[in-house]
Amino acid sequence: MKRLGLIGVGAWGQRYLETAGRRGDCQIAATARRNVLADANQAVPSGDWHELIARAQTGELDGIIAATSPEHQVEVAIAAIRANVPILVEKPLGLSREGPERVLAALDAAREPRVLLINHIHLWAPAYRAVKAAVAEALAEGDVITTVESEGCSRGPFRAWSSLYDYGPHDLSMALDLLGARHSVSLEHAHRMVPADSNGELFSVHLRIGAVKVKMLVGNGAATKRRLFSVGFASGRSLVYDDLLPGSDKATQNGEAIGTSTEPPLSAVLTEFLDLIGSRCRSFERAVDAARLSLRISEVLDDVSASAS
Repeated sequence: MKRLGLIGVGAWGQRYLETAGRRGDCQIAATARRNVLADANQAVPSGDWHELIARAQTGELDGIIAATSPEHQVEVAIAAIRANVPILVEKPLGLSREGPERVLAALDAAREPRVLLINHIHLWAPAYRAVKAAVAEALAEGDVITTVESEGCSRGPFRAWSSLYDYGPHDLSMALDLLGARHSVSLEHAHRMVPADSNGELFSVHLRIGAVKVKMLVGNGAATKRRLFSVGFASGRSLVYDDLLPGSDKATQNGEAIGTSTEPPLSAVLTEFLDLIGSRCRSFERAVDAARLSLRISEVLDDVSASAS
């Protein structure tokens, strides 16, 4: 049974508490807030986040989950890396490219392998993974991806930072994961819209990742919620991940449902984190890949923000 510390018990922190509570291989053994939680067997009051990392460094905890706001993610991640404490961090890993750059520098300075996983949650969604597998099959048959289009938007939530860095990482993480994070990325067009009937904003973004045209509509100023990711091919084949549809219909190829697993995405994230804690032989490469993906995402978002402002 792995004992994990949780930094941040807001909305996402509560999801981690609920998800870990349904598993038999880990428990949230401490939190970074002193509030009394409903289930004392699930988590216990603790000190600030520095104390949790210190407890993990001594072996009292096996790893740390940072479900904090973006302003604090980088500081927590670097502290964990320096202390050689396994850490799972919520996206986006800061609010500019400076954050992932600092995390990569900390990894580079480490003398031993480190465990770092960044939760771009849709990468673990069964429907996205089914689409990704179907894409691989199509490419093996000689088909060619021509377009990727996504809509990740809703009415709210309204935060202290731009919704570009709240919604954008979801869509970009899938596009870069699917097309290859090492491909060149060029921004062709970015436009920020502020709907008259909303306090939010919407960003229309046109990119090229390698040779593929990528269109995104992201932000918190939409009239209705959308979570759509589609891949178009030269043959006319279409693969779609629609997270708002029922589980069996979330992934489709040419309109026909593709079979998916039933494991909740957040549970799949925890499974990988626990695997990395248990076997560190591949942890450093995985940590660097995670930080580099976050850096590519931040570089694109910074360029979009500058171009659309």
